[in-house]
Amino acid sequence: EGRGLAGAGLRLRGDVPALEGKVKKIEPGQSWAGTIPLDARLRALGDLPADAAAPSTAPDGTPVYDGAVVDGLKRYQDRHALHPDGVIGPFARLRPGTELAAGVHVGNFVELKNSKFAAQSKANHLAYIGDAIVGSRVNIGAGTITCNYDGANKFQTVIEDDAFIGSDTQLVAPVTVGRGATLGAVAKAVVTIVEDDSAIEFGTSIQPIYLQHPAALATSASYLHEIAGGRFRLGVGVTHGPVIKRLGVETGKPLSDMREYVGTMRAAAESTGGLPPVVLATLRDKMVGLAVEVGDGAVWANASLSRMAHSLAGVPADRLANGFSIGNMIPTVIDDDIDAARARNRKTLQGYVALPNYRNYWIEAGYEAEMTAVIAGLEARDPDAVLAAMSDDWLDDCTLSGPVSRIRDGIEAWFDAGVTAPIVVPSSTSGGQAKAFAELFDAFA
Repeated sequence: EGRGLAGAGLRLRGDVPALEGKVKKIEPGQSWAGTIPLDARLRALGDLPADAAAPSTAPDGTPVYDGAVVDGLKRYQDRHALHPDGVIGPFARLRPGTELAAGVHVGNFVELKNSKFAAQSKANHLAYIGDAIVGSRVNIGAGTITCNYDGANKFQTVIEDDAFIGSDTQLVAPVTVGRGATLGAVAKAVVTIVEDDSAIEFGTSIQPIYLQHPAALATSASYLHEIAGGRFRLGVGVTHGPVIKRLGVETGKPLSDMREYVGTMRAAAESTGGLPPVVLATLRDKMVGLAVEVGDGAVWANASLSRMAHSLAGVPADRLANGFSIGNMIPTVIDDDIDAARARNRKTLQGYVALPNYRNYWIEAGYEAEMTAVIAGLEARDPDAVLAAMSDDWLDDCTLSGPVSRIRDGIEAWFDAGVTAPIVVPSSTSGGQAKAFAELFDAFA
């Protein structure tokens, strides 16, 4: 204690002479008073072997030991501890109170202040971590900020072992991220809603089960469930076959994979406070049955209104009465020109009609002629023919298009069909998604 590192260091590369002697100057205005060993290796202070060589010194007289790699030009302030096998820089800033254990990586444009990192944790890019306790094997993504100061007081952030903090995450202290949790854009949105509102219920988009270990997702979901006070929902799904194939992920049978995944999540969450309601992405009858078996709700995307009574016949009345949620994502375009609105929705669904599972669903819903024509257009590689095959009757059964009054009536029709959570997915004929959301908010203002 009381020993540390200050100054700037350089890791010698092929374009830098192999100097064993003194390095007087690293960059204009950045000078060393002592010597820097080859590769600028610094040993942990307080964990030195008995035969350790005498250290070189930084400008303020602080000893610089062999052991941890310090890479490129950096800034250090005051006193802090570096431990063996760590990698610091380039262009990192370590401020007072920083303690880094073995194997810690602190990369470019990362600033640490009064924070302790346990072994093998990493903050490799563009982050500010202040007043934090970081466990072992934690990954902190680019753009992560610990919001530790409210203008009057400083608060602590605790990140427990094996947590994964995704890019552009803001952790508003005081906060604890549980062991093994995975946080990212969803978590950031959840925390923002929790801070700003006490009534809105909300949930994730569908989290693909093949892209994240169930125990990791369970840990994150449990944490978000706790801070949201019961208002949070977790959506999971198997994702479309072509997407999984493109990612090179090997899968089993979707139904059995989903059953096992949800079971593993529930078992993992027993020690972390339990899961929020789990909503399964569904479309056809077998997945509806699985949602009833292992989930707390079901959500469709682009379902046909005329098919919903058939689908909900597979959900026992007692489950519905006890809060089993029913959702459907409805592509929506608000425009007084109904033909223009329909044309925009056709573009949205053009990719879905290319998926065999969706085509089979719509055939079961009574649109065999449309899907047969779609297949012909796909086989001919004729996108215009595919769009022409998407009839107004079919389109109006699974989307909302037209003026505000028609959209309002359409949403009421979905409620009447038994959908407890219609999810409006807006697009616009005259702009991007921001414009579409503005049009939607104006319609229901």
